Amino acid sequence: ISPLSGLTTLAFLNLSHNQISDIRPLAGLTGLGGLKLANNQIVDISPLAGLVNLNLLNIANNRITDFSPLAGLNLQSLNTKRNISVDLSMIDTSKITNLVNDLVCDIQRPSAYERVQRRDYPSLLSSWGHVLEVHENKFENIPIHDLYFCCPNDLHLYWELRSTANGPKPVLIDHIFEAKQRRAELLLLNPNLVMLVPIIYYTGVRPDYKEVGLDYIPDNIFLRDEQGNIVEEFPGGELLLDFTLPQTQQWVKDQVLAISQCGLFDGIILDHWDLKPKLRGYRTLEEEYAARNAILQSIREIDDDLLILVNAGTGTHAKIPRWAPYINGIWLETGPEANSIYDDHEIAKIQEALLWAETEAPFREPVINAISGGGNPGIPPDSSETWKVVRSLTTLALTHSDAYLIFKNGGTISNRLWGVDITYKGVHSVWLEFWDDSLGYPIGGDETKGQLYDNREGLFIREFTNGWAVYNRSGMKQQIEFSEAVSGVASGVMEKRSHILPDLDGEIYLKSESRLETPPTADVNGDGVVNILDLVIIANAFGEAEPDLNGDGVVNIQDLVIVANAFE
Repeated sequence: ISPLSGLTTLAFLNLSHNQISDIRPLAGLTGLGGLKLANNQIVDISPLAGLVNLNLLNIANNRITDFSPLAGLNLQSLNTKRNISVDLSMIDTSKITNLVNDLVCDIQRPSAYERVQRRDYPSLLSSWGHVLEVHENKFENIPIHDLYFCCPNDLHLYWELRSTANGPKPVLIDHIFEAKQRRAELLLLNPNLVMLVPIIYYTGVRPDYKEVGLDYIPDNIFLRDEQGNIVEEFPGGELLLDFTLPQTQQWVKDQVLAISQCGLFDGIILDHWDLKPKLRGYRTLEEEYAARNAILQSIREIDDDLLILVNAGTGTHAKIPRWAPYINGIWLETGPEANSIYDDHEIAKIQEALLWAETEAPFREPVINAISGGGNPGIPPDSSETWKVVRSLTTLALTHSDAYLIFKNGGTISNRLWGVDITYKGVHSVWLEFWDDSLGYPIGGDETKGQLYDNREGLFIREFTNGWAVYNRSGMKQQIEFSEAVSGVASGVMEKRSHILPDLDGEIYLKSESRLETPPTADVNGDGVVNILDLVIIANAFGEAEPDLNGDGVVNIQDLVIVANAFE
């Protein structure tokens, strides 16, 4: 860059991304007001000390070890991110209006207890950053959910492995002030939002991890075979960490310490935390359990109030009493077997695990159990069959727990949520009405969870301040009599005390003060009375698009029930 040395009247210069290491030719460019030198190989910035008119300087992503040459400049905008040194103590930063550097996130964390307790129901979960796209802006979709876990970069924070007196440690760095502002904006949209960060301890590391921002992971914590090769989860799959190693356990602890110190997140989630072996063929189950015991004990010692959620899968392996005293709850990540919907055996396992987590497990307060359901990718997401499964899983959760919930279309490992970019034959999925109508808060305690209606086996009911949730897996349709007139959210039946609910289905019934705004009419032929003629019209239109009384896209048994319940 020596030809630039004589351009003393140059006002602005951008030399970013040029592999420059020697900037001595810039020492005489005293007319410069703005200079960008990001993404080079610069170590020495002493040639900049005499650029007295410089007010904008970007020297991010270099190898700078000393920022003292900038002490005498009148900078208004300075970016020093991703350099070897982070020490700006020699610079008066109070006059810099736009400072971007690698500040470590160190903020006192407010308690999440009240936010967990005061949320209304249904209460939604967002896992791995997959949000229901009700709004065009993803950021505005986050606070639709009450429990959200994903990446620190949602708040513009990033992991970095930083050298310390005790060796390299993972820390959260970057736009701290912007991160605080983004969190405040999220809580303004949803004051009950709880945010967790996934902690890598076993899997979750892509083969190209160093190229995608995961270069804070040290090389000595991977699971290796006898030849020293890193073990993959499956050929071409994610790389596995050996969590039985002391250095891996320390690295996990350091991640949690960084989250705890940051204070912008309420806790962590540990994936793959059921009773099944993880490092099969390399470590014994006893070694694995001992290692996971040590991990949970050490991270709980860091912060007594930090929320800890673990993914316990579903079924018998989801009951994890050995770890319950250290955690705040489990996430039941469920999905039907391939090419099917949930069968009775699968539902029974989910129900059993959910009740254990809610009424027996000695979890720490506040308890934050969660459940996600999965659809069959072979069944159209806009079909009445899928809608029925969503209603069933929703009301199963509502009648048996205080859990956060969500439904994904495509099975357990699908990233597609009910409401997120699901298009089938040109039909875009929509927000489930169940999730829009507030039931308010549960009336009563744990004794109301898993409660039978009128002692009928398989028919569950739970009362909330705004209505009732009812779930039916009794093997037959059921008639429910309420103490007051209520309105069905899915059925559309308005202001009736008596309602019919099909088998393997669920419904939310709202009290009159929280009634639906636009009830469908059961008087199909418009003759002023609901009678057998309307029933015949519906029966003859099965499978058609109209008259679709409940708006699920097809005329089916639900529409027939609406008419039957409205008979005069």
